[in-house]
Amino acid sequence: MHRFVDTNNVSASVEFHIPHGEMIRLLRRSGFEIENLVEIGAPSTALDTPFRMATVGWAQRWPNEQAWVARKR
Repeated sequence: MHRFVDTNNVSASVEFHIPHGEMIRLLRRSGFEIENLVEIGAPSTALDTPFRMATVGWAQRWPNEQAWVARKR
């Protein structure tokens, strides 16, 4: 896992992420079949207020959240 520290806020937060390719390999090695990857971005009705992760415009072009759907074989 790759460790990301956000020091831009009052209480520094830490997140852990792996690239999609590594996630696919990890799920397959663990006996899962990937059924879907749902990318979640800001809806067209989102207000342009500041968010910690991304601006609304950015999140409408490049989804900044995802949901992996996998089933154990």
